[in-house]
Amino acid sequence: MTVEEFENAIDRLNAGVVIDEIKLRHSAVRQVNAHTDNKIIVWDMFGRAFSASKETSQDLFLVPEEKGKVACSLGIPLERNKRFDLKKSDYGKHQKSTESL
Repeated sequence: MTVEEFENAIDRLNAGVVIDEIKLRHSAVRQVNAHTDNKIIVWDMFGRAFSASKETSQDLFLVPEEKGKVACSLGIPLERNKRFDLKKSDYGKHQKSTESL
Protein backbone atom coordinates (compact mmCIF):
# COMPACT_ATOMS: atom_id res chain seq x y z
CA MET A 1 0.00 0.00 0.00
CA THR A 2 1.07 3.54 -0.59
CA VAL A 3 1.46 6.19 2.10
CA GLU A 4 -1.74 7.91 0.97
CA GLU A 5 -3.70 4.62 1.07
CA PHE A 6 -2.46 3.93 4.61
CA GLU A 7 -3.24 7.46 5.81
CA ASN A 8 -6.74 7.38 4.32
CA ALA A 9 -7.52 3.93 5.71
CA ILE A 10 -6.32 4.95 9.19
CA ASP A 11 -8.39 8.16 9.05
CA ARG A 12 -11.46 6.15 8.12
CA LEU A 13 -11.15 4.06 11.28
CA ASN A 14 -12.44 7.14 13.15
CA ALA A 15 -10.47 5.99 16.19
CA GLY A 16 -8.50 9.14 16.99
CA VAL A 17 -5.26 7.62 15.70
CA VAL A 18 -2.21 9.86 15.41
CA ILE A 19 0.49 8.60 13.03
CA ASP A 20 3.97 8.92 14.55
CA GLU A 21 6.14 7.31 11.89
CA ILE A 22 5.83 5.68 8.47
CA LYS A 23 8.66 3.39 7.32
CA LEU A 24 9.00 2.79 3.59
CA ARG A 25 10.48 0.11 1.38
CA HIS A 26 10.99 1.76 -1.98
CA SER A 27 7.67 3.58 -2.44
CA ALA A 28 5.53 1.11 -0.45
CA VAL A 29 4.76 1.29 3.26
CA ARG A 30 6.66 -1.28 5.33
CA GLN A 31 5.47 -0.26 8.81
CA VAL A 32 3.37 2.46 10.46
CA ASN A 33 3.76 3.41 14.13
CA ALA A 34 0.91 5.36 15.72
CA HIS A 35 -1.02 5.95 18.91
CA THR A 36 -4.40 6.82 20.40
CA ASP A 37 -5.02 8.24 23.85
CA ASN A 38 -4.36 4.87 25.48
CA LYS A 39 -2.90 2.54 22.81
CA ILE A 40 0.33 2.17 20.88
CA ILE A 41 -0.39 0.72 17.42
CA VAL A 42 1.89 -0.79 14.78
CA TRP A 43 0.72 -1.78 11.30
CA ASP A 44 2.72 -4.05 9.04
CA MET A 45 2.90 -3.72 5.24
CA PHE A 46 -0.31 -5.73 4.86
CA GLY A 47 -2.36 -3.46 7.14
CA ARG A 48 -2.40 -5.94 10.04
CA ALA A 49 -2.51 -4.16 13.39
CA PHE A 50 -0.68 -4.92 16.62
CA SER A 51 -1.17 -2.88 19.77
CA ALA A 52 -0.24 -2.42 23.41
CA SER A 53 -1.59 -0.30 26.21
CA LYS A 54 0.45 2.82 26.91
CA GLU A 55 0.45 1.74 30.55
CA THR A 56 2.12 -1.61 29.83
CA SER A 57 5.48 -1.89 31.55
CA GLN A 58 8.57 -2.71 29.52
CA ASP A 59 9.89 -6.27 29.36
CA LEU A 60 13.27 -7.67 28.45
CA PHE A 61 13.51 -9.29 25.00
CA LEU A 62 16.21 -11.23 23.18
CA VAL A 63 17.01 -9.82 19.75
CA PRO A 64 19.27 -11.20 17.02
CA GLU A 65 22.46 -9.36 16.14
CA GLU A 66 25.06 -9.84 13.44
CA LYS A 67 26.90 -13.14 13.08
CA GLY A 68 24.32 -15.11 15.06
CA LYS A 69 24.84 -13.28 18.33
CA VAL A 70 21.95 -12.46 20.65
CA ALA A 71 21.46 -9.26 22.63
CA CYS A 72 18.93 -8.05 25.20
CA SER A 73 16.62 -5.11 24.58
CA LEU A 74 13.82 -3.44 26.54
CA GLY A 75 10.46 -3.16 24.84
CA ILE A 76 6.69 -3.36 25.15
CA PRO A 77 5.06 -6.60 23.99
CA LEU A 78 2.49 -6.16 21.21
CA GLU A 79 -0.64 -8.21 20.73
CA ARG A 80 -2.50 -8.82 17.48
CA ASN A 81 -5.45 -6.39 17.35
CA LYS A 82 -7.86 -6.98 14.47
CA ARG A 83 -9.97 -3.97 15.54
CA PHE A 84 -7.41 -1.71 13.88
CA ASP A 85 -6.77 -3.86 10.78
CA LEU A 86 -6.68 -2.07 7.44
CA LYS A 87 -7.83 -4.04 4.43
CA LYS A 88 -6.78 -2.93 0.98
CA SER A 89 -10.10 -4.07 -0.49
CA ASP A 90 -12.27 -2.09 1.90
CA TYR A 91 -10.81 1.39 2.35
CA GLY A 92 -13.53 3.52 3.80
CA LYS A 93 -15.75 0.61 4.81
CA HIS A 94 -14.60 0.52 8.44
CA GLN A 95 -17.21 1.57 10.93
CA LYS A 96 -16.43 3.28 14.21
CA SER A 97 -16.11 0.59 16.86
CA THR A 98 -18.50 0.66 19.79
CA GLU A 99 -15.75 -0.75 21.99
CA SER A 100 -13.56 1.70 23.85
CA LEU A 101 -10.25 2.27 22.10
